Amino acid sequence: MFPSRHVDDIDLFTGAMTEMRRPGALVGPTFACIIGQQFENYKRGDRFFYERPNPVVGFTRGQLRAIKQTSLAKILCSTMRGFIDVQPNLMDRPSRWNRIMFDLLTVQMHHYLTLEYRIYIVCLAGISSPRVRSVTSGFLPNARCISRKVHSGKAFISDGHTPFLTHFGQFLDHDVVSTPDVQPRPRLQQNQRSSFIDGTIIYGWDAEKEARLREPGTGDHRSLETVPMTVMYISLLRRHNLFVEELRKLPLPWTSELLYQEAKRIVIAELQHIVYNEFLPRVLGRRTMEQFGLWSAPLYEETYSPFVDPRTTSGFSAAAFRFGHSLVRNVHNQIGPGGSPVKHLYLLNHFDRLETHLKNFPGGNTEGFARWMKCSSSSKADGAFVDGLQNNLFRCKGPRCPMGGGATRAFDLPALNIQRGRDHGLPSYTKWRYWCSGRRTMIFTPNAIGLSDHSQLEANILRKTYKHVDDIDLYTGAMTETRLPGALVGPTFACIIGKQFSNYKRGDRFFYERPDSVMAFTPGKRN
Repeated sequence: MFPSRHVDDIDLFTGAMTEMRRPGALVGPTFACIIGQQFENYKRGDRFFYERPNPVVGFTRGQLRAIKQTSLAKILCSTMRGFIDVQPNLMDRPSRWNRIMFDLLTVQMHHYLTLEYRIYIVCLAGISSPRVRSVTSGFLPNARCISRKVHSGKAFISDGHTPFLTHFGQFLDHDVVSTPDVQPRPRLQQNQRSSFIDGTIIYGWDAEKEARLREPGTGDHRSLETVPMTVMYISLLRRHNLFVEELRKLPLPWTSELLYQEAKRIVIAELQHIVYNEFLPRVLGRRTMEQFGLWSAPLYEETYSPFVDPRTTSGFSAAAFRFGHSLVRNVHNQIGPGGSPVKHLYLLNHFDRLETHLKNFPGGNTEGFARWMKCSSSSKADGAFVDGLQNNLFRCKGPRCPMGGGATRAFDLPALNIQRGRDHGLPSYTKWRYWCSGRRTMIFTPNAIGLSDHSQLEANILRKTYKHVDDIDLYTGAMTETRLPGALVGPTFACIIGKQFSNYKRGDRFFYERPDSVMAFTPGKRN
């Protein structure tokens, strides 16, 4: 078969298919002309076309108005089972972040900065190891050594925040982040969550997970990690059931599925409201809230932009949103109805052990711990970790240990956070600081060209720990920054967290404040 030797030999299909597409179209000008003419003829040559005002066969104004509100998405939702979320225009290619059921469990985490790994020369193509070398040659300090040098010390009690803030933050983190276990291969971390504040942690991320809620169960496998986390789950599940009972009283043709979905919708809206009106202002402070436009509007606000990528970023998930680990207390108490402590439970004794919670505190235990979470104080946000997290995380011995053996085993949480950052290829602290503020960090001294966001004490500790300022891990560098006024984090983590929650809000078509004519809450419901 030979190519055409003359322009007049070109077949219609081949010539038109190779034309440049018209803006916003799938075809070029020739096919656009032919197809457009044909469908114009279909419409104008049809006596029974649905828009004709024919007094005999035409639709009434009301019927026509209802027909014009139809979309393929509505037909699909009303006739097919198993669809949780469907985008309004099914003719558009589903994106990976627009709350679409498209490759949901393999969504790659977004990266603001280029990931940094050590590439093996003699190895399989694309396989690499974590960042292990200093910029001055030699090896980076061991993560456990950094933890002991930088993140040890007395964990002081906060005078302004309760454990509810601490554990709500962990609850929220589990709603937007879950990195699956994978086989060794070229690194590109994935997120099993939907990258929206949408109650995934409560309801699960697919129809199968949702079905388990009827058993009972929760939407996340980490719901029993600690007693306060379990309290958060129970509180919101009870809230859902309360809405179901209240909705059932309304004179509407409810089905069990409609009741479930409407209660879920309300719980998600309340969760979003709490995040942006109670939680974030205390974490970020007023200035950062204003910088990223995170304050809620008095009523409706059109926040959505189809050009915003709300995927969870690696810097947020692997470092910044783990700031709250330093707020955890060593001892959790159960407080009686009269306000007096009844029992206490050491943190190291109840990781993933709900049976301990139930056995040691029979009757009213959930309410007792909830009282402690709202009446007590959290640890101070100063980068220091309690012993239960730094030396006894998931402490186990003998048969209880997944690793086996008779020896007692435990993890170091700040060391895990540091190593996680390296495993995920996070660039150094100085690169993140420059990305956020445009300021370069040249030396350890806390001055204009150095660690100006650190105290002299913290800068000295970092100098004794790292060989070069560009070796500082993001987690350690940001956790030791001086906190912003009215905030729990310093400027670098405030920047990363603020940017992420701005993207969660502006990239969410279903955000509760949107004035969408179909999905919006009425003013009464919003209030």
